[in-house]
Amino acid sequence: MKRVIILLAFACLSTPLISWAQKADGYDYQNNDNFPPGVYEAVVDAKVYFDIDKKSVEKGVRIKKGTRISIYSAGYHGSQPPSIDWFNLGDGQECNGKILPWEKFGWIGALKKDFTRVADLPNPIYKNGVITNCTM
Repeated sequence: MKRVIILLAFACLSTPLISWAQKADGYDYQNNDNFPPGVYEAVVDAKVYFDIDKKSVEKGVRIKKGTRISIYSAGYHGSQPPSIDWFNLGDGQECNGKILPWEKFGWIGALKKDFTRVADLPNPIYKNGVITNCTM
């Protein structure tokens, strides 16, 4: 019985730490239904968060200040208030062209606070055999 109580206490104490550690990994990603899709521009060299090995994370991949990206969805981590938005860069990544080495990533996100909205996404057009609203 004592062992069960100790295990339960340990599980309760470690849960917030596990949730915090998963902040940017997309596993507890909740869509923000009030988010306006659009073209956003980096106001700083924006850090990119992603699911990949620790060594790659330490490289500090960034989107350069002034770079424009097309964003289709944003959300928040379940343990954070909804006002702390994450851009889901994997959704519509073909529109963000050569901004990141896409083949190396799983879930990819950037913090909304590092960007400003500069335009609406264009209306879809038929281009190169596909319907797209990519601006690039």
